[in-house]
Amino acid sequence: MPSLCKCLYTVRSFPAGAENCYTLRSLVPGLKYLIRAKFMYGNYDALRRPPVFDLHIGVNHWHTVNISKPHVEKSVEAILLVPDDFVQVCLINTGAGTPFMSSLELRPLKKTIYPQVTAAQGLLLSERINFGQIDENNVI
Repeated sequence: MPSLCKCLYTVRSFPAGAENCYTLRSLVPGLKYLIRAKFMYGNYDALRRPPVFDLHIGVNHWHTVNISKPHVEKSVEAILLVPDDFVQVCLINTGAGTPFMSSLELRPLKKTIYPQVTAAQGLLLSERINFGQIDENNVI
């Protein structure tokens, strides 16, 4: 069985408020960034009901987090061009359980990569498939 990323050993939950945001600062306006959020419910709250909640980047809907397998990692990614020196990632309580997050990553990208990413259009990860894996190790 593949080992889990240590980033999944903890969660931060947001039981209060309809919207809770991380403000990621010290960014370079006009630069492209990869934002990756990871989730592992693992029944941390002993309710045996994984929550359903929304993620926003700024005011824009990014993803609805709906964890069907509580002990399996869920990862979502976006690549965007930031217009300011900060970006907000928000967890939105939709009334279907307490939003939580295990890990949030931000990585700067070279200007020449992903030319289709503009100030008006980003990219969302749909699926990542490794057709060349020859052992049971995770490939990211």
